[in-house]
Amino acid sequence: MFIKPVRAGSSYGITKVTGSEQLSATAELAFQYDDHIILEEAIFGFEVGCAVLGNEALLVGEPDEMELSNGFFNFKEKYTLETSTIHVPARVTAEQREQIKESAKRIYQALDCQGFARVDQFLTPDGKLVFNEVNTIPGFTAHSRYPNMMKAAGMSFEQVISSLIELAVRKYANENGYKVNGFARECYIDGMWNKDNVEDWLTEIQLPIEAD
Repeated sequence: MFIKPVRAGSSYGITKVTGSEQLSATAELAFQYDDHIILEEAIFGFEVGCAVLGNEALLVGEPDEMELSNGFFNFKEKYTLETSTIHVPARVTAEQREQIKESAKRIYQALDCQGFARVDQFLTPDGKLVFNEVNTIPGFTAHSRYPNMMKAAGMSFEQVISSLIELAVRKYANENGYKVNGFARECYIDGMWNKDNVEDWLTEIQLPIEAD
């Protein structure tokens, strides 16, 4: 099994437990990162992730696959990939790939996720999908999983960021009765957000502008 802090990231405080004699020390470690911990069954198989983008209408990236040489995807492996490999797209059948995408969208909607998230699942040897977790602030480094899954689906890093900005602005504007017609055309020029146009638009609808 695995012992984890409930609210943490980058595998801080997580231990794979193989014997009852480890429980006390590993629980104590997890409690150093949160005041709530969780015990999870170890699932045989491999992890597949799916990037999801959107509020109502959803876009999904190509699922990825974690290939581990040993142990689990701990902090060191996440940022060095010394003994592990991330395959994008996942080395699964076309049917399984679609199942992963559809399952990720259902989980995203069931948990009322907004903006973006990475939905992680396990694919067992008998082809069953097991939900693992949702990462609502997935990594965004050059080799991070989320942007690479979206890239494999034809969406550049810049397009992902721009979409997130527009989703956030539209959500805020809609909740507060502002109009957003023409926003993308005026503020997104030549593949980049135009800072002056964004500030002009925010001023027009009386949204606060944060200082640089």
